[in-house]
Amino acid sequence: MNQNLHRYIETHFGKDCLSLVRDYEKTSRKVADYRNHLRFNLRCLHSDIIPRSLWIRPPVKGFRANSIVHKAQRGLLNERIRQTNFTIDILRNKLEDIRQRLRTVLPADVFERVSEFTQNIQLSQHDRSKARQQCKYTRLLTQQGGAQLSADSDTNWRNRKSNRDSHSQTDVWVKNLSDKQLNKSEIAVLARGLNFAVSPDSVPYVDYITATESAIRSNKVDQTTAEEVRAKVTACLSSAKPPTSNISKEEKKALHQLSKDKDIVILPADKGRCTVVLNKTDYDKKVNSLLSDNSTYERLKRDPSAAFKKRALECLQRLEKGGHIDKPLYYSLYPGDDIPAFYGLPKIHKTDTPLRPIVSSINSVTYNIAKQLTSILSPLVGLSDHHIQNSGDFIEKVRDIKVEENETIASFDVSALFTSVPPDKAIEVVRERLSSDTSLHQRTKLSPEQICQLLELCLSTTYFVYNGAFFKQKHGCAMGSPISPVLANLYMEHFETSALDSFNGTGPSHWYRYVDDTWVKIQSTELDSFFQHINNCDPFIKFTVENIRDNSLPFLDCLITVNKDGTLCSSVYRKPTHTDQYLLFDSHHPLIHKLGVVRTLFHRASYLPSSEETKEKEHQHLRTVLKNCGYKHWSIEKALHPHKRDVRDRASSSTT
Repeated sequence: MNQNLHRYIETHFGKDCLSLVRDYEKTSRKVADYRNHLRFNLRCLHSDIIPRSLWIRPPVKGFRANSIVHKAQRGLLNERIRQTNFTIDILRNKLEDIRQRLRTVLPADVFERVSEFTQNIQLSQHDRSKARQQCKYTRLLTQQGGAQLSADSDTNWRNRKSNRDSHSQTDVWVKNLSDKQLNKSEIAVLARGLNFAVSPDSVPYVDYITATESAIRSNKVDQTTAEEVRAKVTACLSSAKPPTSNISKEEKKALHQLSKDKDIVILPADKGRCTVVLNKTDYDKKVNSLLSDNSTYERLKRDPSAAFKKRALECLQRLEKGGHIDKPLYYSLYPGDDIPAFYGLPKIHKTDTPLRPIVSSINSVTYNIAKQLTSILSPLVGLSDHHIQNSGDFIEKVRDIKVEENETIASFDVSALFTSVPPDKAIEVVRERLSSDTSLHQRTKLSPEQICQLLELCLSTTYFVYNGAFFKQKHGCAMGSPISPVLANLYMEHFETSALDSFNGTGPSHWYRYVDDTWVKIQSTELDSFFQHINNCDPFIKFTVENIRDNSLPFLDCLITVNKDGTLCSSVYRKPTHTDQYLLFDSHHPLIHKLGVVRTLFHRASYLPSSEETKEKEHQHLRTVLKNCGYKHWSIEKALHPHKRDVRDRASSSTT
């Protein structure tokens, strides 16, 4: 066809016209090639992948050198993209110029044939060039460990700065349940998460100086060394510059506007990392609905802080005069001035979005005393064979368990544990445990009775404030107190011993508990009767049960699956509310914190999955979600192999 068309043009319109047609075809091919070349480089830039032609070998070793080279390579890639765009513009102008010239020298029907033929040539060249560039991109992905983005499934991929800017992800990371219409900048800044640290506009000189002086005093540094430290800090601050802003001007403005809006409340979701926006009136209505439960809360006429502070001081002064605590410990236990504050976290996975009640007791009257008691009583927790420290400990204990045909596995969960533990009975349990503790004198000079007196003081401090009104929690341990988890654990150890010993049937062969969550292996016929039994053992402790489903049972962050032969396999479990959002890499946190996020996630991915296949799948999932959170390939590798460079350097130096 092309030979006939070319021969026809040459015969009827001359060689000059044929040359113009061939130039038209050649330019069209070039446009197709350069457009795919541009697409390839944009995808590399988006995925933080450097094409081989732009690789630079650093003349010196080290992390800083690699960082400098990587920045230079990205700069070259940006410049290549700019030049490619410029070339495409030139070619398009040339193409349009040739097209106009051909329109003037060729009849309309011949011109249409030439245009159609050239368009087919361009499409064919585009397909060949696209396949070639995709192969290059795939090879680079394998070599550099980037995360592939499918242009076919995301037609707007060029305009995305990062995955977290996509609508689907912001819908997961931000839930707007208010009447306020959020603009793009407000959604973007909220999608960064409530733990995102905005870089300061200026160097916080006062904070640095205050921290330096505090460190000098607390470490009792001598005068000469202190002056040297001050001189070095002063020298650093004199040349310090504020960091580059990690949010845009529009996001800064949006952040300021959101902070001034008194008609909304911005909170983290109860489960999963998600930022929730509620109407202030709706939030107050939900909180007041919780506090109107007269069986759980009682409204107080006045602030009881002064009375509790007086009791705490009398107790501490009595202990100091008796020589049971020294002066420094007395001051460290001194009552705080803040009033416990009540708030609620929205349960977005439930109908009507109810709130989970939370009390913040930091720096309250008995907060420091509770922390001290926690350090004294914590060694008593976990002495039971049924106790598990974390999910790793749980996996180790169930790894070799086999479930027989007449057996099943299930999990029990205590309903509202902290508010269900009876303080009087819990104190008696603690008193018994302390009386038999032979190492108590190594941790404190206090007697078991004195510890129980302080414990009673902490447990009675259950008041809090909301919107200027004071309330008291009627039952259970104080929410927000550091001692409550320890006390709940000790009480549950006492409970499970009694419950397991008093069951008349065949009890669980395995009972493993983490605070209020318990995993059991038991005969299938005994499960219902045992469940009824543990719910009747204590009038305060009530359980819910979750049975195995599709041969799998979630427990903590593990998913336990029963194989056909009865053996167990495990994998990482994420609740449906999980959003896969972690600390964003551009947050103004120290690098070591971000690397710690990577290490923690990959550490869990290494010990929870029981097979290599599930481990590899989890590793790939983590690389994808971390990339969505802005983590570069080098940061993941640095976190997972912190001494890789050092080992290589030592190896090379030992051979020289």
